[in-house]
Amino acid sequence: MQDLIKAMKALSDETRLRILKLLLERECCVCEVMQALDISQSRASRNLGILQDAGVLKARRDGA
Repeated sequence: MQDLIKAMKALSDETRLRILKLLLERECCVCEVMQALDISQSRASRNLGILQDAGVLKARRDGA
C-alpha cells in the first residue's frame, strides 16, 4: 500500500506529469528534458529522481 501511495504522490505534480508525457513519446536524457520543458537542470534531476524513487520509471547511465 505504501508503494501505491508513493507513486500517487509522485504523479500529483504537473512537472512530473509533463516529464512522463515526454518520456512516453521517446527516451530522453536530462538535458533533453530540460530543453523540452524549459526547466533548470536541478529541477529536472530532482523530479526525475522522485519518479525513479517511486518506481514510476527506471534510469540508466550512458556516458561517453
